[in-house]
Amino acid sequence: MVRAKKISVVLLSFALMTSLAACSGVNREDVLKRAETFSKAVANLDPTKLLKSVEKIDSDKADKIEDKLSMTAMDYDEAKVKKTIADTIEYKVIEDSFETGKKDKTATVDVEFTLVDYESALKDDGLKKSEDMVDAIKDCTQSKTWLVSLELVQDDEKWLVTEDTLPNLAPVYKFLDGDIKFGNTSSDAVMMVDYTKWYMSNNTGIYDNVDKIELDLYFTGDLGMDLYYVVNKDGAEVYRSSSFNVPSYFAEAPYGKDQNAKMDGEYLAAGSYTISFYSADDDALITSNTATVTVTRATPTPTPAPSPDYPTTTAYYNVYNTTFADIKELKWYQYDSDKGQLKEEGKGIYYKGVKTLAFSIQIEGDGPELYYAYFYLGDDINAIDFSSFDFANPDYTNTVSPKTYNDGSFYDIDYKPDKVKPGYYYVIVGSDKTMAYLSPYVAAMCEVLDKKAP
Repeated sequence: MVRAKKISVVLLSFALMTSLAACSGVNREDVLKRAETFSKAVANLDPTKLLKSVEKIDSDKADKIEDKLSMTAMDYDEAKVKKTIADTIEYKVIEDSFETGKKDKTATVDVEFTLVDYESALKDDGLKKSEDMVDAIKDCTQSKTWLVSLELVQDDEKWLVTEDTLPNLAPVYKFLDGDIKFGNTSSDAVMMVDYTKWYMSNNTGIYDNVDKIELDLYFTGDLGMDLYYVVNKDGAEVYRSSSFNVPSYFAEAPYGKDQNAKMDGEYLAAGSYTISFYSADDDALITSNTATVTVTRATPTPTPAPSPDYPTTTAYYNVYNTTFADIKELKWYQYDSDKGQLKEEGKGIYYKGVKTLAFSIQIEGDGPELYYAYFYLGDDINAIDFSSFDFANPDYTNTVSPKTYNDGSFYDIDYKPDKVKPGYYYVIVGSDKTMAYLSPYVAAMCEVLDKKAP
């Protein structure tokens, strides 16, 4: 008799729940079906089906949801790892949690979402490659579970999840917002070494009267790992840097007063220097050739001024990197409006009165947009000290794309100030504002004479 009473209570409870749902105009099966469709879209990161299951929201929010779930803004490696995490999402609609809402034509249902404990799987700092991270996630046996309450509303006989429910998914989708740090191993770094360059010495490694030297190390791609460097002077170690992260494709190793270097007055002490790069695990990457530093004291006898007709250097331009385009010719140029103002075709010597300083790079085919910056160096070639020149304040900057003329494609790297002063001008050209200074493609110098064209 007791057993019969229990069964009667259960049946009565179910009948009462069904009766209440019927009285409120809520079809329980329709609500559970929509909860199932929505939860499946959440687990599959399917923005199209998810948005179809939600009451109408504005287009901006819908676009953000679509971008987030499609991972289109992520790079390949990050998307690969996060898609592996997404593949572990499972769900279970808790049917017994169904309740009619306090408002007419509303209901709530709880859904249990489970996915891999990716934070635990990726906690090993040794995981640098996306492939290793994917394997770690697949091997992880730990998981996390969240109970998400869905609010639903009936709209024209169709049940939809309310917009207010979407923030409840934040714990489930937290992995889409987090940053995943990738990197390379020491052996990768060794293989990625491309070349080194002694900065501000035309890569000769010959310095005179400088307050510091710097070796720049270039890789074949973005490194994404920690390095340190060691400086040797005359065969003995004099400096060891702390570890620093190298996220991009080049690393800088300066040595001077800021590194407690031995100074000779205001200059770095004379000697023979080498700089070696190491991974944070103490694996050697590369050691530079020897840089020679000298300190030359100025004599009191005055130096005769150079002839105003010619610059003291014949290097009108230097090409450091040709990978941006197929270069055919580089030269200083004059427009028709400046005809007769260029003293010698191709060379950077203009007469007083020139209106446009025009450096030209002719290329084969097409090329990317470039950044360039012009600097006025003054009118005394002997007073120009590139090691201490303030490159942070250019006189003029611009970007330029190649233009096609009858005789080919050209970068027109022009500077047209209100008035061109006599003296020396320097222009640097690079991929963008930062790299034009750190690793220019081309640098060029011209002189404007303090006399008019004959």
